[in-house]
Amino acid sequence: MIYEGLTNLFDGGSLVMGIAEEIEILDDCTYIFYLRESKWADGSPLTAHDFERSWKEALDPDFVSRPAYLFYPILNARAAKQGLCPLSKVGVRAIDDKTLKVTLWRPTPYFLELTAYPAFAPCHVDGHTTNGPFSLEEWRHNDMITVQKNPHYWDEERVSIDRIHLMLITDEMTALQLFEKGEIDWLGGNTSPLPLAALSDLENSKLLKWAPTAGTNFTTFNTTILPFSNKKIRKAFACAINRDAIAENVAQKHDIAAHSLVPPVLKMGRCHHLTPPAREDEARRLFAEGLEEIGGEFPRVAYSYFSTEMQRKVAETLQSEWQRVLGVNVELQCNEFITFLSILKQRTYTFGQMCWVPQYFDPMTFLERLYQKDSFRNYTGWEHPEYIRCIEASHFENDQMKRNTKLLEAEKIPADEMPIFPIYHFQMAYVQNENLQGVMISPLGEVDFRYAQLANKSGQE
Repeated sequence: MIYEGLTNLFDGGSLVMGIAEEIEILDDCTYIFYLRESKWADGSPLTAHDFERSWKEALDPDFVSRPAYLFYPILNARAAKQGLCPLSKVGVRAIDDKTLKVTLWRPTPYFLELTAYPAFAPCHVDGHTTNGPFSLEEWRHNDMITVQKNPHYWDEERVSIDRIHLMLITDEMTALQLFEKGEIDWLGGNTSPLPLAALSDLENSKLLKWAPTAGTNFTTFNTTILPFSNKKIRKAFACAINRDAIAENVAQKHDIAAHSLVPPVLKMGRCHHLTPPAREDEARRLFAEGLEEIGGEFPRVAYSYFSTEMQRKVAETLQSEWQRVLGVNVELQCNEFITFLSILKQRTYTFGQMCWVPQYFDPMTFLERLYQKDSFRNYTGWEHPEYIRCIEASHFENDQMKRNTKLLEAEKIPADEMPIFPIYHFQMAYVQNENLQGVMISPLGEVDFRYAQLANKSGQE
């Protein structure tokens, strides 16, 4: 909203030009971006040098940047972040004010999709001046963020809304009541979820809208410790769960049962049944065999999850099913999200419940997270040599259909090994003022108001 990179991902998964006006791909590893005439919100010129400086700052070993790993396909990016080579060796160079050259160390078929991710947007030297369709006007902590139309945005003529007020409301029902009073024009998605109890009434009143997004809710097993270092026990816990019933009766109405880790949205709508179906007899057999392999006694285990209404409902359902099918008493352990995320990263948990949303529009956005045991967001500690081989082979496949086949081949391996048990793929539920038109929602769940219009409201505010 307030920043723009070289490209943008719009609704339907279309990748459109942002600050880049033209892109030339010289070979599998060399990209030339020709920049359009554009300015920062203060009116100063934005140049290719801003991109070079910003990307290299993200790779500075002293600069904390969680998504820095997304730059690693770039030549020497990983080494620079680890302090093993100077930033001057990183394969990003401004040839002149309007030309940016990027050199990769290996082919990356999804590199252009990466450039739409916010981490690839330029940052001003002052740290706060922005370049997107809107700029920050006011930030009242724990209350409201206000952004205003950026008069220096290159496509300013197509931006209709003058000002957007982003209200910070922690209670979901309070936010919905404000929408019903006409004080909020758009509500929903991952950052402002609708109350689960209200979804049915909203659907019946035809206010509820849905957007296909690429998100997966799943169980993650810590494979580095007992009992879930045992493959059969992991598979037993998975086979005990009826995902279709959870998607239909527990999750939101339009969520779908997950039979693979990667959502269909990221696979051109294809739904592959890779993980084993719910089979209670098979679950009990695997559990008995796994118990014998680990010594015959199942330890006390806690199932961790983060504190939202939906996550609690799913966790309680799983707890009940594991008791019924396997006879296992599972303790539920709830934490607020930041604490929970720390538990996962440090692997100080036994098994738990998490959800992933993609950072870029390609199956690799999920698959790369299991690439190696120390990969970013690999909470499981799982690693498999054949999986690594499949992932690496996919980088060098130029034919998209053949690449998709290689990625599917890779995805089958964790579907069998079960370090992660996908439960359901979730969609975006939202409501919006009937006079608000042109809001774009990307498959990643990003909401874009740049070309939106609000009729019958003075000043488009």
